Amino acid sequence: MKIYPSILTQDLHVAQEQLDLSQELSDVETVQFDVIDGYYVDNLTLAPTALAELEYGELRADLHLMVNEPLDFVYEARDMAKQLPIRAIIAQIERMSDQVAYAEEVRRNNWQVGLSLDLYTPLESIHEHVWELVDIVQVMGIQAGYQGQEFKPQSLAFIEEAVKRSRASEHAIEIIVDGGIKAEQVAILEELGVQGVSVGSVLWKAEAIQEAFESLQRG
Repeated sequence: MKIYPSILTQDLHVAQEQLDLSQELSDVETVQFDVIDGYYVDNLTLAPTALAELEYGELRADLHLMVNEPLDFVYEARDMAKQLPIRAIIAQIERMSDQVAYAEEVRRNNWQVGLSLDLYTPLESIHEHVWELVDIVQVMGIQAGYQGQEFKPQSLAFIEEAVKRSRASEHAIEIIVDGGIKAEQVAILEELGVQGVSVGSVLWKAEAIQEAFESLQRG
């Protein structure tokens, strides 16, 4: 099970501090930055132009776009590509006008294509012909936009469905679950076939981050 530290902040100093802490965690190669525009939900974080100012060391970054029209932010990330070590762009589909155009533009930049489903968004919302373009499907265990929420068990049905669809695909699709993840959920998700979890407050609010991380690894 891959564990992706998730950074959600409007403060550049906090972002760098959490990025530095992530570099100290064993087996972490990629962090996930939540990018929220204040319109998708009533919250606001650092944009790709600001994220390009951070020092990443050996880490790579996934950008989780919780925004109106994600393609606009893909273009912004493209302009910052030399400063941003992007592995994947993972965008919420709820405000995405053209899934194919989004996927093709992400792939054109040699990044992995990710689509994310909010808590009540069914898997069928991913257009059938887009599945062949997708590398990552992320299922939210909470409603997108804020850290610190409790994992919602009703998301398990969507997660199980996503895993089945990924296994039926002709190419590898990574299933990630984001939101409210604690050690007790990791074992359940791993048994379902989930390959990765994105975690935020369980790390950043812990008294000892390394211990919290190791607890997640043990499941």
